[in-house]
Amino acid sequence: MYHRTMWFLQKPFLVLIFLLLSDLQVNCCNINDKSFICLFKANESKNCDCVEGYQTELDFLFNDVPHDLHKKLLIGSLADFTVEEIINLPTSLIYFLPINKLAVLSGSHLASLMCAHEDHTPIAKKILQSIQTDQQRTEFLNFLVTKVITNDKILDFIGETVYKWNYDMKDGKFQKLSNICGYALAKLWAPYVLTTAKTISTRLLTLLAEVEQKQKQRTLCNKYTQVHWKNLPKSVRRLWSFLSVNQSYPNPLNKWTVQQTALQYTFLLPDFNNDELLLIPFDELSKNALYDIDFDIAQARFLFSLLMENSSLKDVKILYPTFFFKLSPLQIDKFKPEEWANETAIFSLEKTHLSYPAAKQIFNKIASDRLSKKRINGYYKWTSDDLRHLPLIYTQPPTSFFKFCVTPPSIQSFIAVDSHMLTNRQAFYLSGCSSVLSFSSNDPKLLLDLKYMIKAVPVSSLLYINNGNINYPLMSHLVSLIDDHNLPMAFYLMNITNPVKQTCFIKEMLKNKHNILFDQLAPSDIPGPIFDVLKQLYSNNTDRIDKLPKHILNVILENNDLLVKWTGNDTAFTKGLYNGYTCNFIRQLNSVKFIILISNYNAYLKRNGKVFPKNLQVCVAEAFINYLKFKSKLTSNLNIDLEAWEIEAVQGFVLITLPIDVIVNSNLSNNILYSIGQLSFPELMIASQPQKLSLMVEKYIRNILENRSTLSFEHLHILGNLIHFIPTTYLSIVDDQAFKFMVESGLIDTRMCVDSIAKEKWADLLIKAFGNIENWSTDTLVTLSDLLIVLNQDQLNAIPDMSRLNSSDIILTRYADEIEFLSNNIPFYKGCVLILGDQYKDFTNSLSTLINFYLTSMQIQLQMISPINYNLNDQNIKVIMSSDVKGKMYKPNILISLPKTDDLYKISLKNNMFNKFFGGKEKPNNTFSAEEETINTLSINQQISIANKSTLILEVKNSTITNPTLSTLNFSRYDQSLKNIESDQSTETFNDILIPLLSTTNYHSQISNNKNNTDYEIQSAVDDSTLIINAINFQENSKKFHDDFKTNVYNITSNQSHSSEIVEISTIGNSNTYQNQGQQKRRSLKLFFDTEVQISCEALKMLGPASVTSLQFDSIIHSMSDEELENCVDLLGSFDINPELARHIWSRTKEKAALHTYGSVLSGLSVNDIKILDLNIDRPWSLELIHLLSEYVKTDKIGEEIIKQFLTKSKANMPSHLWGSFGSLICKLPPRIFKIIMPNKELFWKTSSAFNTIKSCDMSCIKNLASIAVSVIGQSNIWKTAEVERMGIILSGINITQWQLLLNLNPKALEGLSSNTVKCLNEQQIKLMDGSHMKYLTPKSANALLENHSELLDFQTKETLLQLVNFEIKVDNTINVFESRNDYSIEMQAHSKAPEIQVLSFLISSGIIVFFFHITV
Repeated sequence: MYHRTMWFLQKPFLVLIFLLLSDLQVNCCNINDKSFICLFKANESKNCDCVEGYQTELDFLFNDVPHDLHKKLLIGSLADFTVEEIINLPTSLIYFLPINKLAVLSGSHLASLMCAHEDHTPIAKKILQSIQTDQQRTEFLNFLVTKVITNDKILDFIGETVYKWNYDMKDGKFQKLSNICGYALAKLWAPYVLTTAKTISTRLLTLLAEVEQKQKQRTLCNKYTQVHWKNLPKSVRRLWSFLSVNQSYPNPLNKWTVQQTALQYTFLLPDFNNDELLLIPFDELSKNALYDIDFDIAQARFLFSLLMENSSLKDVKILYPTFFFKLSPLQIDKFKPEEWANETAIFSLEKTHLSYPAAKQIFNKIASDRLSKKRINGYYKWTSDDLRHLPLIYTQPPTSFFKFCVTPPSIQSFIAVDSHMLTNRQAFYLSGCSSVLSFSSNDPKLLLDLKYMIKAVPVSSLLYINNGNINYPLMSHLVSLIDDHNLPMAFYLMNITNPVKQTCFIKEMLKNKHNILFDQLAPSDIPGPIFDVLKQLYSNNTDRIDKLPKHILNVILENNDLLVKWTGNDTAFTKGLYNGYTCNFIRQLNSVKFIILISNYNAYLKRNGKVFPKNLQVCVAEAFINYLKFKSKLTSNLNIDLEAWEIEAVQGFVLITLPIDVIVNSNLSNNILYSIGQLSFPELMIASQPQKLSLMVEKYIRNILENRSTLSFEHLHILGNLIHFIPTTYLSIVDDQAFKFMVESGLIDTRMCVDSIAKEKWADLLIKAFGNIENWSTDTLVTLSDLLIVLNQDQLNAIPDMSRLNSSDIILTRYADEIEFLSNNIPFYKGCVLILGDQYKDFTNSLSTLINFYLTSMQIQLQMISPINYNLNDQNIKVIMSSDVKGKMYKPNILISLPKTDDLYKISLKNNMFNKFFGGKEKPNNTFSAEEETINTLSINQQISIANKSTLILEVKNSTITNPTLSTLNFSRYDQSLKNIESDQSTETFNDILIPLLSTTNYHSQISNNKNNTDYEIQSAVDDSTLIINAINFQENSKKFHDDFKTNVYNITSNQSHSSEIVEISTIGNSNTYQNQGQQKRRSLKLFFDTEVQISCEALKMLGPASVTSLQFDSIIHSMSDEELENCVDLLGSFDINPELARHIWSRTKEKAALHTYGSVLSGLSVNDIKILDLNIDRPWSLELIHLLSEYVKTDKIGEEIIKQFLTKSKANMPSHLWGSFGSLICKLPPRIFKIIMPNKELFWKTSSAFNTIKSCDMSCIKNLASIAVSVIGQSNIWKTAEVERMGIILSGINITQWQLLLNLNPKALEGLSSNTVKCLNEQQIKLMDGSHMKYLTPKSANALLENHSELLDFQTKETLLQLVNFEIKVDNTINVFESRNDYSIEMQAHSKAPEIQVLSFLISSGIIVFFFHITV
């Protein structure tokens, strides 16, 4: 028997799925609707009475059938139905009608039925399976030409199916497909398009070009849908561009005509890569076609360099408006300074693609022009009018705005500068350290004119506001705009608006994309007026309400009375509320509802970019099995046909629970694997064990290799993100061009979790696919992005410098993106560490190498930004204000020698340019001395760049430097632009020579050449001493502000200045300078990339949280100057940094202002630091700071000191509704306070936000809170799942009596247990749990129980929990195999023969369901 079994498993086109499903006895019953049951049987000769035990499901199927259709359904065929009757059939009924019953309908009726149920994609899949004759196909397509389908997924299904249909007339199907709205033709199955005969592929391209040219004239399509080619998925668009190149159609790219480029095939241009675009012969006419093409950033930069190098700023903005905001900083720098004179306004940044360095470059350009023309009383002064035209000020360091704490900006300027790009700290300073937003004296109506600056409003500003100033418009405005971080503000708004009683505010709360306000509603608040309002608003706010917090929606879903009200009756289909799905809800679904709901749920997840929750996997898989049981009885057939449309309904996260052999040996294996491969990489990481995924992919490949020698595009397309689990031994047989297409099309996640062995193999494939690394262009780097992790350091260094430079601000890394994992949500890279086990160090080293590569590239790009230029209206003199030019060299400073000269005057340190940068409130009787009004300058024929706290950068024209002292430096790589200085005592003349020196903050630094470890420095004596010229430190007299803030140093900007940039802006009248600038920059690039630069705060800002994965991250922070660290503290606080590094940052931060923006840096505070904080409740931002401290404080002593300081220093009473702001610190409050602050149910729930933030098992506190919960809410046997989840960790503190009540009378509520709650359970509580309780735990809770209490569990319990964590459908050992009726492959030849219905068949025998697949379409 065993050998016979293995023979069948190995036989092609057979898949065996063996599920042990109990209680499947064939018992018959008599029901009134006997003939109705026959509807669901493919063979009506079968007994129609066998549906015992499923009366609820039958009622649900039949009750919604219109009365006038009853008779027709009893005595006739669907072929006798009119189209109106067909489309009025209930959705649930259509789900269960056999395909052969639908197949009797005409093609137009089937198309009508599909359009009527457009929201149900499985129905579309089922209908397409039902179309079997040429006449049906013709009618089907003809009908769709007259309609508009808005569901993109259905268009995908049509494209994936129609290519297989045969027509007598040549290509007639494609002609018809091209006339369907929504680019149905473009969505043909990609493997077919790329592998079909050239005659067909060229025909398809011609048809597609005709579709695009007629698109604007297609009135019907444009009336109902705004589908444009550019809005199609990248994978679709790249497919056709890729095909055009491969087929040299209409011509090879280098022979494209103007008509082809500018008219016929223009739509293909955005998806050619840069190497392909380079081949196209653009002329002036074809260049004009680029006017409104939305190229991606890398393409736009390439085309600008290729075609628009000499265009003026005005020409670019008029002729190529889509290009300007995509240019690189270097390209923006090419525009002449005088061109910025009229650039007084920047478009809305919310609609642009402006990178941070590009924004900074534009800011500096506009600033240079404005400052050069605004000389007032000897100062170059900006007015409030200028401020309104500069939304790019977010590129300036936070302390640049610190002056406004002393002199707040005018209200007009403050409103004008409102921008979503400003950080919380910048907004705080710009608001006068929130003084502008203090409403004890100011009119709160100001808030109505603000949008993003709301984040600068502390809750203390509103606590004691005059009630006469609180009105509906003001509260509605705040409610709709509050962000998701300010919890104390959320408490205040919920208290003042009281949406439970004043439900008018619910509508305003829905306008806010964040759930922070809804999070504060208690489960008990939902029944009643709030439910009624949500139901009333649902039709117009469907997507928003479906995304409400889980506990709100779950209350509705698990309350039968509310659910009936929501749906209208007790048998109606439940619409929406998806974010509230729990296993308790899934388990109560009958099988008819289940298959419909799970299909809609998966569509919701896909539509909103959400992942399938791990906690629902087991119960959904179990419900799927129950659905199959029902289907087996309904059809009264030993063979259950699991069809392709059902695979579409349940999708990959559930299908992965099937056994490996079942999946890979099935004739439907392609469908199942494709569905699994469509899961995101993070979903795959938790959907199943990596070992299972790798083994499954390996077996799939072995099956392929029986007939093939390579993994083609078809195979890679099917695998999708399962490509990540290809065993490394098979990477060598992957078709490199197919892999390249998959990456370019975005069909696989570019993040990799690799050890050292896998890394080398993947690198080989990458280089094989994309060619010699030394030829990689900017767009190649952007496309590969995180895949670059597989390259070693030498390979990364081989990437062209210019490609690195142009891509550094647009390349993205997602290694730090938060993902769902078994324990808690974690960054992706931590997930990799967990699944790699002992090999994790290989991964972390590789990731660090990649992150360092990114940071270096970003830093060099920043250092090449032109600084703000101070034009003194003297051709021979120019002072350039560089920003925060912090040199960024690990080695000592560059010392620049200057000849002693009497013309070198001392430059005043008292002038603070940034103090005059914005028009604020003028001080009365403002007078200045002559010394303050004059900036002394150099009258020598040189240009000097004055950089803030930085080495002066000198570029000499036709002059001599005497007595330079240099170490040996190999200049051979610098294109001979630099002359070698050979001796310590020599005189070297430089004629038009660029000296690209790096500016730094350290006073003794030198350039380190990585190639030969040679250092050099230029030194000179001035008055017998070494002259190190530092940037001018602009400052003004210190002044106290509320005894808390003082004015110190104000940075101007924060980029690094290079002389390579100075050349471009120093001699405005010299056009040759502009013509040669590109060459000069390229000559200097090698020095930049061969120099070990120090990473600045701005580079960390560009890269984001992934910066912490650099193994050099700590040293980067330690090497920062105090001033830069001051500007960087809030950014670093947004990263996941360790307490030791946080302590270092805190100790070097002097101002200690805006502490509520310090984030994780607060984890470095000591007890003594807490003692000096003013935590008075009346103090602005004190409650916000306490809430933040609760997140990062790790020790009891510090927590206790925080509470002590608050209780000691607060003079006013603490409002009861704000205690939740204390988060985990609530456990540090004196126990006597607990009952005072939570005397009743209402205040208990208002404080409950704090409970889930408690991470440690402080049992004394937890038991006190649990006791209060029982006293104000009631016994645990009446607690709802949502309430248990809301209580969080305190549930582990209930006494043993309450625990037994929960287990014995309310076990379903155990689904609400969090991982942290499980960690704190005691031995007695755990031992009272048995299998009947364990089954209600979520996989995450089960995993926490195994990890934290394994020693308390017996073997059987451990097995039960492991089954929850790594669930897999059981396979019975008894095998009965039946050959499929239609045994042929779904390979490429399928398009030449009309396919049959695609099914997975089950055999019911002795309580065992035996599955086997046969192929269909």
